[in-house]
Amino acid sequence: MDVVYRGESFSLPLVVVDGTGPLLFGRNWLESIRLDWRTICMVTTQTLGSGVESVLHKHSDVFADELGCAKGIVVDIPIDPDTRPIFYKPRPVPLAYRAAVDAELDRQIQAGLLEPVKHCTWAAPIVTALKASAGSEQEHLQRLEEVLRRLSEAGLRLQRKKCQFAASEVVYLGHHITADGIKPTADKGSCAECRSALHQRGLAIGRPRDARAGTVPKQGSREYHGAAAQVICIFWNPADPGQ
Repeated sequence: MDVVYRGESFSLPLVVVDGTGPLLFGRNWLESIRLDWRTICMVTTQTLGSGVESVLHKHSDVFADELGCAKGIVVDIPIDPDTRPIFYKPRPVPLAYRAAVDAELDRQIQAGLLEPVKHCTWAAPIVTALKASAGSEQEHLQRLEEVLRRLSEAGLRLQRKKCQFAASEVVYLGHHITADGIKPTADKGSCAECRSALHQRGLAIGRPRDARAGTVPKQGSREYHGAAAQVICIFWNPADPGQ
């Protein structure tokens, strides 16, 4: 059969067989036709700017500067009737934070997040800490549309500046999430694993002590980290997690 490619004509054999397999461009054709592989194998990217902004604008209520409230959901925490209630004393709040903590508690009561009670058999202390208020195209837009639709129907809210859209990868809760899978971040590893293993065995890592000198190195110094590494090596053997 006659074949025309990029202005050139070729007379090449064509074999027709039974079946439903894919069409094959054989080596005998490749010997005659010099394909433009640079164009064929080119990978292009498309920006999602206009599409994403359109979807975000459609569900702008999700990003409203107000607290969301889940609709049609009743949360129940079952408790074993034989469980003994635990009541912890409140932690002391630094004087510099007291006014801000009181104001935040009042705000949450007004917002319906907290309900004041006079008596309770269960209690857990709060920990006060300042927190900064940080900061295929069609398939992506469809998924984004569905997520925002569900959030909107549920009455929940997001902070726009904390959201990332059309990102190729993201670090979240100590995990590096990409299209190839999920794996721990580089800084989440031996230290956490070591402390977890020691905790399971009733052990803990305190401030390292230089056994040879009988002194406690200054925290942050090279001697401090060296002594800490020796303590970790004594209790934790990465080659044998069972020991």
